[in-house]
Amino acid sequence: MIELGTIVYVISPMTIYEHEKKYWKPINKLKTQFPDVEFILPHDLFTSHNDWRENLDYYIHHADSGVILSDKGIIGYGCYEEIFRLIHHKKQVYFYNKDRLTNHFSICSIPGKDWKRYAKIKRLNTKDEKQEKYEFKK
Repeated sequence: MIELGTIVYVISPMTIYEHEKKYWKPINKLKTQFPDVEFILPHDLFTSHNDWRENLDYYIHHADSGVILSDKGIIGYGCYEEIFRLIHHKKQVYFYNKDRLTNHFSICSIPGKDWKRYAKIKRLNTKDEKQEKYEFKK
């Protein structure tokens, strides 16, 4: 069983915000699966890019862990930054993929200068879902 803690920061690309179903469906499933967890939803927190930059560390500091939502494994630079800030603060990060959480994933930069399609997350094959391993590739 995965232990998320009591406060979880949700990492979600802006491309998902544009599609209500893609955004709320996984969040509602997570809320059902982990009813005692408070989910911090950046979509509702920040009013601008500057607000995000100035206040992100406050929310990261108070979170116990983070959960990545993505659209076919693609995330933008902001999500990439949030993942690394969580890890820098020694917080566990999980990838929500196909209705499952795993902390066994890789992140690879996508060539080019597209900030909305900055990196690709891929679930790594493992039999032990609790294994703590990050493979970050640039």
